[in-house]
Amino acid sequence: MVMDLESIRIFLRVAERGSFTAAATQLRLPLTSVSRRLKQLEDDLGVQLLYRTTRRVSVTDAGRDYYERCIRAEEILEEADQTARAVRIEPQGMLRVLMPYTLGLSVVEPRLGEFRRNYQKVQLALTYDNYPLDLIEHGFDVALRTGPLSDSGYSARILGRSRAHLAASPAYLDRFGRPERPEDLRDHAIMIMGAGTSLATVRLLDEASNVAEVVVKPILMSNEVTTIIRQAVAGAGIALISPQLAAQHFARGELEAVLPQWQRADDIELNALFPRRATTDRKVRSFVDFLAEVFRDWRV
Repeated sequence: MVMDLESIRIFLRVAERGSFTAAATQLRLPLTSVSRRLKQLEDDLGVQLLYRTTRRVSVTDAGRDYYERCIRAEEILEEADQTARAVRIEPQGMLRVLMPYTLGLSVVEPRLGEFRRNYQKVQLALTYDNYPLDLIEHGFDVALRTGPLSDSGYSARILGRSRAHLAASPAYLDRFGRPERPEDLRDHAIMIMGAGTSLATVRLLDEASNVAEVVVKPILMSNEVTTIIRQAVAGAGIALISPQLAAQHFARGELEAVLPQWQRADDIELNALFPRRATTDRKVRSFVDFLAEVFRDWRV
């Protein structure tokens, strides 16, 4: 039996998108062709690869095993193809990137000129959103993610890790005093990243690896660190923030380190996330390399 690579490729996209229609749109094929080719593939293999319902398509156990093996084969074939072409083809085409607001606007955007100068044939489409949107479902090529990853079906490159530190404006500290121990934070106005909860536990780590846990009643919580930083500069309280994101405020004397020997115990991991089949796409690889350079000075 001759292996039908095109039908296998169609199956991979349907399995990833969970929809015949979405896969047909992505592949720019008629829906009837997608359905017919998959039925023929299942007949040739003598096994059912997909469960079909009126709302969604899902893979069978056999289909899942077939997908895992075929996706690796596709990656190898694409890498071979891209390697052969890379000698004469520079990165080009549309590159759709998803980034959180603060990291995207404050850290990446100021250095985009470097990427544009080196890769003038790449068109950038930047989307800023703090919600971890699914890359394939929303058509993104690369995403900048913070925190632990749950997207096991994607490739990732660690860009760096950062720990948050405590900071406040000199005016606030002059008025309400400078904490000398982690326990003193209970008597201060605390601002942190997170959802709306009445109490929060702040875990701190000192230079000797001692851990302190302090239960506080935050006056402000937000999913956007820019709000926390601005309120700290305005003198609203003590904030737990990444010093890299507030570097200019420290430099101008608008913020002052609080309990400088302590920092948040848990690392914030930064990753570049991209579909596994994009590992050989030169524009994706170029942008991921660019992100690695942008975050080179972040704590790793």
